[in-house]
Amino acid sequence: MSTYRIGPNDFFTGSDLKADAVTLNSQVSGMSRVIQDLPQNSDVLGADLETTWASFESQWDSYFQNTYATSNAFDNFLTALNDGNRDQLIQYESRFADLHEQIKAKGVDSAAVNVAVSLGAPDTVTNLIADIDAAAKKLLPFGLGLGAFLVIAFVVWYFVIPRLATR
Repeated sequence: MSTYRIGPNDFFTGSDLKADAVTLNSQVSGMSRVIQDLPQNSDVLGADLETTWASFESQWDSYFQNTYATSNAFDNFLTALNDGNRDQLIQYESRFADLHEQIKAKGVDSAAVNVAVSLGAPDTVTNLIADIDAAAKKLLPFGLGLGAFLVIAFVVWYFVIPRLATR
């Protein structure tokens, strides 16, 4: 089973968002075909699940068409600037995964639908900065942290070097 590219803590680009949206759209289309191929009047899914699916499908289609369907590289860049787009896409992926499980539980074969929701990177930005700072303490003189080293470098660059140049 493959996984969507981006999760809650991941770094992402507009192209990553669009690729995940296109992947989800193909999964939704595949599930729609599976549901449409069910025998007429069979009530396999039940009225509640059919209504829930139809509502999800309509909401997803509207979101996809308005946000990703006709976007170009510049639109993708603008889309990526808003973390809310990533979060909303992940919510749709999760809702789809839940509906997919409910439909499978009703005995409907949906083998073509096989993309898992990404849980995201295990590291957050805070952890990444802490890792960089720990590595910098090992590499920088006197065990200084990265922040202290940058402050000292700035002071030397701003105050000391101009005075040496005027001598």
